[in-house]
Amino acid sequence: MSAGVKERGYQRATLRVPVYFGSEGYTSTGKSLTISIGGIFIETNVLLPLDQEIKLKFNLPGYGPVEAKGTVIWRVTKPLSKRFKNPGIAVRFTEIAEEQCKNIEDYVIKKSRIIRAIKHMLSEKKPDMKRINELLTSTYIHDYSTIEDLRRQIEEELDLFRLRAKV
Repeated sequence: MSAGVKERGYQRATLRVPVYFGSEGYTSTGKSLTISIGGIFIETNVLLPLDQEIKLKFNLPGYGPVEAKGTVIWRVTKPLSKRFKNPGIAVRFTEIAEEQCKNIEDYVIKKSRIIRAIKHMLSEKKPDMKRINELLTSTYIHDYSTIEDLRRQIEEELDLFRLRAKV
């Protein structure tokens, strides 16, 4: 199945797992930041040229390994925002198995539901912070290799939720 897109039109979710990528003659690794059925953003110091075709391998927590082909469509060379603070590349999927595409879609939807529930809980007069932390931990536990990384992500998400609730 071809899952390529020309514009950013797919729902995204945070995904923090190692990604192995390359083409004939070289391979490299990075760490994913976000994923959608259209593609993935990989934090890496290997800033491939735009339009570079690559092969990707990574593990989708709860679903298993994913192998795909893609094209580099965007590069981050310097910090742009709190989210894009490391260099990296955005890759649009050009070839991915239909089942793997469905797994990515399911992963994104499940994460989005939990995030919406947390936003709702934070809008209550007395948010149940223990329950919110439990939901955040269950949502992100498989995405991080260390507890400190997980804790940092939870704090960032809570800060974002609080900012949005004030608007």
